[in-house]
Amino acid sequence: MNLSFRSHDPLNTLIINSANGYALYHTETHNVVDRTTQIKKFIPGAQEGAQGVAEVHWETLTFNSPKLLYRGQQLRVSEYLVKDGIFSRSRTFIAGDGRQYKWKIDSLEKFRLYDSSSNLIVESHKNHIGLLHKAQDYNVDVMPAGMSILDDIIVSFIIMRHLEMKRKSNQNTAVIAGMT
Repeated sequence: MNLSFRSHDPLNTLIINSANGYALYHTETHNVVDRTTQIKKFIPGAQEGAQGVAEVHWETLTFNSPKLLYRGQQLRVSEYLVKDGIFSRSRTFIAGDGRQYKWKIDSLEKFRLYDSSSNLIVESHKNHIGLLHKAQDYNVDVMPAGMSILDDIIVSFIIMRHLEMKRKSNQNTAVIAGMT
């Protein structure tokens, strides 16, 4: 299944099934002191629209890892998405199926999710603004083996992508500050 992110910002986007155009998930972040991102899932035929899947409290005024409310539990993002090492950008998590999965990010910011047998479950594709290629939203390909853990994929991917964008922004800020 190919999922398309309608916004560059993973914290404020609509996620659709590219094949049929149906909205599957929606993320929304409220920019108050404690920035909170809500991840909601659209349930076909449900009258109330979207159902809450997870919330991330980014705790911007502290050095603590953000809090995640997911599957009826409250835990730190660092407990849910465990870093593989101090300098590693890879993170591992246990999905709702009880199995372990690992996100990896390459130097071109392509995200890939693997199961414990190193089978590819998810692969991301950057958006194109349409200069050299046809304009395209940010996309994620979910292999059939990942469909049963789609909520886990969406929640973990949104966090991973936001943390990577934040890391890159901090790097760019440091480079600019060093030039002045």
